[in-house]
This record gives sequence, C-alpha cells and structure tokens, in this order.
Amino acid sequence: MDRDEIAEHLDTSLQLPVIKERAYTTEYRAHDYPFYLKKANRCPIVLHPDVAADLRQRPITGVDLEDALYHNSNLAEFPALIPGKEKCGYDLRVRDLASLEELLTRIGAIPRGLTSPDTLAEIDDADATLNGISETERRALIQARLGQGCFRDRLMSYWEGKCAVTGVDIPELLRASHIKPWRLSDNFERLDPENGLLLTANLDAAFDRNLVSFSDSGAILFSMKLGAAAYHILGIDPGACLTKPLSAKQKSFLELHRKAGGWQEVDRVCSMSLELRPTFRRETKGV
Repeated sequence: MDRDEIAEHLDTSLQLPVIKERAYTTEYRAHDYPFYLKKANRCPIVLHPDVAADLRQRPITGVDLEDALYHNSNLAEFPALIPGKEKCGYDLRVRDLASLEELLTRIGAIPRGLTSPDTLAEIDDADATLNGISETERRALIQARLGQGCFRDRLMSYWEGKCAVTGVDIPELLRASHIKPWRLSDNFERLDPENGLLLTANLDAAFDRNLVSFSDSGAILFSMKLGAAAYHILGIDPGACLTKPLSAKQKSFLELHRKAGGWQEVDRVCSMSLELRPTFRRETKGV
C-alpha cells in the first residue's frame, strides 16, 4: 500500500484521531506509544523502537520492517538512541489492508475485529479485477466496500443524511450498505447509489446477513430466525418501511437480494398503518 492509501484508511475509513500534524509526519495514538505516518511514500509508517522489537519477535505477514533506524526530529515522542542524533524509530511498509489492520490491532490503535476479516478477504480476492483502472477509481471501489468514500457520500445525499428506515440522522450510527453484495457487483454497481441503502448499524448487519430485506413497496421483511420479536430486536417501530419510493433499478437490486436470501412472497396482508404491502417470509428447510 502506498502512503496515500494508508492515510485514506486511517483518516476516512477508521477515523483515527490525529494527535498532531507536523511538517513531515502525522502522529496517531496507539496503546503504549504513538505511531507516525511520514509524508514520504517509501516505508511510510514509523514505530517506536520498543514496538518494533516486539514486531520482530512476533512478525505479521505482509508487514515489512526496515533494519536501520529512521531519524527525524518530527518523531517528538520517540527516543534519541544515538547521542547527537535526532529522535528515531523503525519505518515499515504494509502490503495490503489486512496487514495494516493486523498491525494497528497489535499496537492498540484500533480494537480487534473493527473491520470484518471477511471484508478484507473480499477486497484481496477482488484485487485482480481492480487492476488496469486508475488509482483514484481503485481507491473509491475499496472505500465503497468499507462503506466509505463517494459511495457513502452519494447515499448520504440521496437519503438526506438519514437512515432509510428509521430516520436516524447521526452520521456515526449510519452505514452505507450494498444491496447486491460488493463481491458480486461490477465496478459500476459497486459505486452506484441505487445499489445501496443508508441504514443504522443493526439494520445494516441484519440486511447483510439476509435476516431482513425489503419488498418492492418498501415494506421491511423479517427472517423467521428473528421470531415474533423482530421489531423489538432491531429497535424499530411496527409498520416500519423505507422512507422513499423505490426506483425500478433499486427494485431490481432488491429482487436479487431477496432471491439470494431465499425469500419468497407468500401473501398480501394489511400492515399496522393499514397500507396493503406484500409480505414475504424467508424459506427455511424443513418448514
């Protein structure tokens, strides 16, 4: 990964707080010692010597630590190990997102499991399909899988900064969710706002795992795995539905989502708001 990709992930995807921005480095907080991101592209991350020593004892696949000390006066919180020399640490490069997140977890900059290993694996598996495109587009596609970047911005605009079901308008609680999974989409669909819904984190998790879906009228559909307490489990009102009518394209994506999840239309019932809407159940073997 180059320096700009790492910075984008730290600042946009993970939203790590910056302790201090200096002329040649940006300082981020970790557990025992901060770490630095250099402006230079080669080996952009710099670790405290004690942290680097632990990394040599317990290497991380895809993290390549330099042997020589890196000296720079901007490493304000690091020691000066050689008299008369500037403060120093060890710089390194990371090969991919999985390696970067494992490193950040190891040094205590992020909690374990902040980004799903499945998500990182999807990005790595799709790497071949991301070749031959511009670096800007490649970064946008990766950010889209992480629910960030222009894909999130487009969904925030379309849904007016609110959850498509609950109306919650706190950005930190909202997730940009693909309807047709990112791994199955082409590069255009991965950035298409009509292939997405802006959902609160609990609804996003349920939608991603096919525990909920939506009919063409926008009615929310529950898997029988959630039982009769589905509304209570997800913290939504009975009769909840999408807050905007669906376009033909959105309906086609949702049809794919329902088919992938094994949903089948069974009847038409009157909701608590007395509006007729299709009701679906998810087929379960043996039921």
